[in-house]
Amino acid sequence: MSGPRDKRIESFYMELAARFLEENSAGPTYMITVTGITISKNHQYVTVLFTVMPESYEATALKYARTLRSDFRELVKSQSKMKVIPTFDFDIDKGEKYRQRIDILIQKTK
Repeated sequence: MSGPRDKRIESFYMELAARFLEENSAGPTYMITVTGITISKNHQYVTVLFTVMPESYEATALKYARTLRSDFRELVKSQSKMKVIPTFDFDIDKGEKYRQRIDILIQKTK
């Protein structure tokens, strides 16, 4: 992602995904936070990255989010004027998990 258009598209997907997952969450047992978007160079594939609290619900949340992929694609189609709508996937943001783990380790050393 480099130009202003790419940044707008990324922001659009993040905001829409956050709202979509909040409205379609499986229940009050866990919280999903959208942390990032990865877009392929040709804009045909988009992965929505998120974290889950508590972590013990990650597998459940990921499985549920992946069942909603086509619904999310339809929402994007209805909310945008793009000619080609990409294929969407959802995944756990492992980079964010590692960052949080490093923060905890740093706090323990202080």
